This record gives sequence, C-alpha cells and structure tokens, in this order.
Amino acid sequence: MAVKGAPHAGGAVIALVLGLLAAGTARAQSPAPAVEERAREEFRQGAEALEHGELARAAEHFEAAQALSPNPVVLYDLGQTYSALGLPVKAERALRLYLASDPRPSDPARTQEVEELIAFNQRRIGVLVVEKPPPGVALELDGAALELPADGRVRLAVGRHVVVAQDAASGSRVVNVDVRAGEDARVRFDFAAPPLAPPAPAPPPLPAPTSPARTPSSPAPTPPVFSPNPARPHDAAPTGGGDGFRAAGLGALAVGAAGLVTGVVFGVEAIHRNDDSYAGGHCDRSTCDAVGLPLRSSALRDGDASTALLVAGAATAALGLACYFYFAPRNERPSSAAFAPRRLRLVATRRGFGEAALAAGVDF
Repeated sequence: MAVKGAPHAGGAVIALVLGLLAAGTARAQSPAPAVEERAREEFRQGAEALEHGELARAAEHFEAAQALSPNPVVLYDLGQTYSALGLPVKAERALRLYLASDPRPSDPARTQEVEELIAFNQRRIGVLVVEKPPPGVALELDGAALELPADGRVRLAVGRHVVVAQDAASGSRVVNVDVRAGEDARVRFDFAAPPLAPPAPAPPPLPAPTSPARTPSSPAPTPPVFSPNPARPHDAAPTGGGDGFRAAGLGALAVGAAGLVTGVVFGVEAIHRNDDSYAGGHCDRSTCDAVGLPLRSSALRDGDASTALLVAGAATAALGLACYFYFAPRNERPSSAAFAPRRLRLVATRRGFGEAALAAGVDF
C-alpha cells in the first residue's frame, strides 16, 4: 500500500481502510461504541493528513486511534509513517507488532513487504550506551526526559544526538554523541568535584605617585600642541588590532568557503537520493512505495540543507572579504582614484572689453 495515494482516489482509500478498521475491531474484543467511533474518527483524520503529506500529524492521529482501539491496519500505517519521518525505532516496533497481531497477516506479498521495511529501518538504527549516573542526576536525550534501562542501552536513529545530565549540586553536563548503524556509542558523565585551587596572593600595594619638585629657575611645562587636522585612523600605520580584524576576516572567508563546499556536497547527495527514489519504480510523480518515500524525504531534507549552507556560506565569505580589505593598511588598498566620479568645471576667461566666454574642462 503506497503511503500517499493519488488525489482522485483519496475518498475511496479512506473508506476502504475504515472498513478494514471496523472489521479488525469486530474480530477483537469490541470496545464501547463511543470509543470505537472516536478511534474511527482519529484514523480518518490521520489518513487525510497522510494524503496531504502531513506525516507528523498523521502519526499523532494513528497513535490515538491505536490507543483507543488496537487494530493491525493502524499498526501497518504507523510503521510506514514513522519510516518516512526518519524514526526507524518506532517504525520497526509498529511493523513487528503488525506481524505479530491476531489475526496474523494472510497476504504473503504484504508480509514480505513489511519484512523488507523492517530490515531497511534496522540499517538506520544504532545503540547509545550510557553509564548509569549517580542518584539524583536527571538525564535528557534531545530535549526529552530519558528513562535509562537497566543495561543502559538505548536504541536510536543514526546521527548526532545531545545527552544532558543535570545535577542540583554540581550543575549540568552536555555531551554531543554521533550514533552509527550497528555500533555502540558510549557516554559517561563525571560528576566528581574538581579540587579547589589555593587563593592567589594579594598583589603588593602600588607606590604613591610623586611629582618632581620645581625650582624657581625651572621652566614651566609646555602644554601639548594638538594639530587642527589630526591624521585619520586609516592614514596611520597598521596596528595589531587591524591585523586581528584582518585575521578574523580570513577566518570568516574560510568558514564561508567550507559552507559553500558542504552545501554542494549536500546538494549532490540530495540529487543522488532523488534518483534512487525513482530507480526500480519506487516513486513516480505523485506516489512512492514504502522504500521510495524515505529516500524522497531524505532528498528533500538534503536539498533544504544545501540551500541554507550555500546562502550562509556566501554571506559569511562576503563578510570576511569585506573585513579583510576594510582593515588593510592604506597603501595596500585598491586605489580609489579609478572609482572617483568625473566632475565638470566651467572656466571663465575674458576677451576684450567685458566680453566673456566659458570654456569647459573635465577633472578626473
């Protein structure tokens, strides 16, 4: 069953699935009529959200329908939706529950499709091993509370995750960890209090300033003379501050270039994933199967990342280049004479008695 159907067949698909939902519920222990009606409404809203490409909202409605009235049809759609959202752990769990549901799926082709989708999601799962922290320490994973199992092993989607340990006495510890498929990524928090450094000795008091005694014959001090037209900062010799800004400009230029290169890499990856979604007939212009939809979603995410990196890289490189030339010494800057506007001046000359003429000249 494709995750996203053709627009003209949307009503028929929803009606068919709702019928299957009612049949599956009738074979199981029937809930109260009001609860069953709420489950059907939640599933209908989830199916409509799925047709409009709103995968996160569809998953919420499917979860609500499954909690009200468990049904294998809902589990199947949940597995496909979570797989397209890039949540392989939840997708695998829903699909395994679908295969173990009562009654078991009788269609061999459907069973093979689900097993292939389970294997696809397993290749996107790694393991995070967290050493159990001391009592009173709360853990968070990607902004949500983490209940650590007894063995400390947490199955996660591959990629970067943020683990936070909070302790009221010694503060918080934050660790960024990269989880890879088929590997264990280990995290350990050290809450041992650091030794206190001895206090630094107080500096000796500074001597009081003294002024030299003046004698009657000593000339009065000459006040400083200030030029009415002081030299501008750009005319002075370059100082260490200007060199620091120029170095920062070069750094920004390097970061911008790296952003441009990374944006190109993400763009190429998005093109490859998009081509893979079309290969083998997994996707066409309006519909993708269970294997093609995750590839299409990954291609869209990589394309968005490529655009953001290219724009940010270009802006950062331009800022670094401007900073480098702005703080350059005056003798190293491009001459501004080439960019000076041309001015027209009129020169008056006298000829004879009171006769005047205007001759035009051009200044560069």
